[in-house]
Amino acid sequence: MKKMLSMLLVALVAIGFALPASAAGAITAAEQSILNELNAGVTAGGGTFYFAASDIAQAENELKANDFDAATCQTVVGHIQAARALVVNNSAGLTATSLNNLLGQLPKAIQDQILDHIYAAADALDLAISSNGTVVNKAGKTVIVPTTKANPVVKATGANYTISFLVFGSLMVAALGAAVIGKKYSATAA
Repeated sequence: MKKMLSMLLVALVAIGFALPASAAGAITAAEQSILNELNAGVTAGGGTFYFAASDIAQAENELKANDFDAATCQTVVGHIQAARALVVNNSAGLTATSLNNLLGQLPKAIQDQILDHIYAAADALDLAISSNGTVVNKAGKTVIVPTTKANPVVKATGANYTISFLVFGSLMVAALGAAVIGKKYSATAA
């Protein structure tokens, strides 16, 4: 009976301590609305244009790393929608091959208004945008880097079970040691 109880206790401890460590947090429904707006693209200038997948991945990583309340997310969504409306309403007669090409053909005053929305959205998220397009948080940590061939972005994915395996292995070694000591103790007691 003691052996059964000891094995049950060891099993419970092993299961209790072998928790996975996740590299990426959860995205709330409000934060997902930001990603939905970014993924929606813009239909203007003879086509529908989207942000690069790597840029969306960086935004997703930032949303996973931080928790933003619903009001902040709604403010950001409003700025994205307003910037999209500016592009759509001012792109009549333009023919573009990419989103950057389309934005470059817009009048300077419209480009400035779009930038104002971008800066306001970044400010709502407590982010700042440098002159080269790099986005940093208030602590100065780089959050989003403009994607180029020389600077690809890696998406944070999945969970990391290394810690779990180390804990499980340590517990198995401890259980083995306890079994050996228990066997010696029972042999000397008999």
